[in-house]
Amino acid sequence: MAKKPTFSTTEILEYIKNNPLCSSVEILDGISQKMSIATLKRVLQDLISSSLVNKLGELKNRRYEISPVYEIIRPI
Repeated sequence: MAKKPTFSTTEILEYIKNNPLCSSVEILDGISQKMSIATLKRVLQDLISSSLVNKLGELKNRRYEISPVYEIIRPI
């Protein structure tokens, strides 16, 4: 069973949903919760592992988008 998203995860998912193909720096600048880039990347990796977010590209060119799985299992 998937973990219930925390406040920061929910906000990150909403940002990615509203701003597809965004970078980690754009996400960090766009959310209200303050965290380090390393923490954000750990959260993003957890979201990728949970199939909620897809990553596109590699290293500095990496972008993130909402996975189709998220649309099916997202909380109502």
